[in-house]
Amino acid sequence: MNKQEKEVSLQNLVEQYLQEWVPAAALTDEGAVVRTTDDILRDLDDMADLVPNDVAMTMLSFGFRSAYYPDGRHGWLMKPVK
Repeated sequence: MNKQEKEVSLQNLVEQYLQEWVPAAALTDEGAVVRTTDDILRDLDDMADLVPNDVAMTMLSFGFRSAYYPDGRHGWLMKPVK
């Protein structure tokens, strides 16, 4: 597998993870949470050796935006698919 094929495979893994999530418009949306890139990496660490940019680029391409949790953590504003 060449580098480009590996990058596509890793992106596909993150895309599959995101099938359970949609971007939230605001933290006040029902079910909205802020998940850090590290949170997502930990969720997927038993499946692949992802790096933060693998997650960040995929999140941006799917329309997720960053936000701050009230406790100051910075991450992705998202909510579970109903």
